[in-house]
Amino acid sequence: MEYQYFLADAFTSQPYSGAQIAVFPDAEGLSEVDMQKMARELNHSESVFVLPPENPKNNFKLAIYSPNREVHAGAHTLIASAYVLAEKGRIPLMDEHAPALLENQGALIQVHISHRDGTPTLMQYSQQISPTIDRFVPLNQDIATMLSLSESDLQIPQYQQLLVAQNQPYLVVPVRSLEALSKARFNFDAWSSSTAPATMVQEVLLVTEQTETTSADFHARLLGPQIGLQDDPPVGPALPAFAGYLCAHDGIKHGTHILTVERGIDETRKSLLHMEIDKKKHAPITLRVGGEAVLVGEGVLYLQHQAA
Repeated sequence: MEYQYFLADAFTSQPYSGAQIAVFPDAEGLSEVDMQKMARELNHSESVFVLPPENPKNNFKLAIYSPNREVHAGAHTLIASAYVLAEKGRIPLMDEHAPALLENQGALIQVHISHRDGTPTLMQYSQQISPTIDRFVPLNQDIATMLSLSESDLQIPQYQQLLVAQNQPYLVVPVRSLEALSKARFNFDAWSSSTAPATMVQEVLLVTEQTETTSADFHARLLGPQIGLQDDPPVGPALPAFAGYLCAHDGIKHGTHILTVERGIDETRKSLLHMEIDKKKHAPITLRVGGEAVLVGEGVLYLQHQAA
């Protein structure tokens, strides 16, 4: 059996930038074991396997695997999947903002694809979130030590450190400058001796209002005990938690907030993630995430099933 896949760079219009995702647009017939093996073989941050939907009213079901396990759909996997499916004609681009309904681990995600003369230009999805906010976080001194920073790097009057859980918990830490964010290094010993492991957090989301791109509002970076020293993983999975983090601050008024989050720099696969946040009193937060994508390659994996 042959299974074709396409490599798409998400949240960028420049090849070899953004977040690289492998998308198998026709994965029908693959088992969970097969998909895990194929994701491990490709060894990208995530590989997306497009399957028939469980509900025939929907368009597709997405199964998403890291090299080690199945994971929830994140911003970069949704943007890459919608782009590939539209580019290859699996999602008809009839309307100005062509809709699609995608299933993932019991959740239903609505995607809209803008296009120009049949070429997809912007993919956007929406979801409602109700994140859990916890203000019990390690002391500033401990956080600074675990990030190899000084306490002054964390002194941001308008924002505070918060624990935010949406799908998974994140410790969100604002820093003063892009320089401080870039020089941060995760200190595993300091982390282990702090209260952080008791919160079940495995990733720290660093954010700063200082950016390289003038159109961006925040620069974001992920660190953690399972993230390699040289890694700069996509921040898409953390966007729901970041939206909840912003809405937990009184300075973020009720209404719609539009902003752009930058990840990486020009020399290291920069991503630009567009967010729209609807904050309403006593209601879930509505989050819309959009971005561009570009195809950079394709290939085929062979699968041999053992005879019974």
